[in-house]
Amino acid sequence: MDFREITERDIPALFAVRVATHENALSHEELRSLGITEESVKDKLKKSFKGWLCEDDHKVVGFAIGDKSTGELWVIAVLPEYIGKGIGSRLLLTVENWLQESGCSRLWLT
Repeated sequence: MDFREITERDIPALFAVRVATHENALSHEELRSLGITEESVKDKLKKSFKGWLCEDDHKVVGFAIGDKSTGELWVIAVLPEYIGKGIGSRLLLTVENWLQESGCSRLWLT
């Protein structure tokens, strides 16, 4: 499995993972009603948000994104069949480290 920073071209795959999760499950329609669209994520990643993903054989299986302007771990999502493999923990730690290095003294997740 490979871990790397999220790029703009990854955004559609992030949505595929997000709607497939069992924890805090949200559909495309529910995400859209919250203002979370491919375009809004693209915009966030150009500003104060940054994220990392995990790929297994070039397939995105998990990701996490944080916002350095607030210290929020904005989202973490892992495909159900990859739960328990340490992917979420590694992604969480990566975002936490980046937020702390960015000067965030208080980290939080809604």
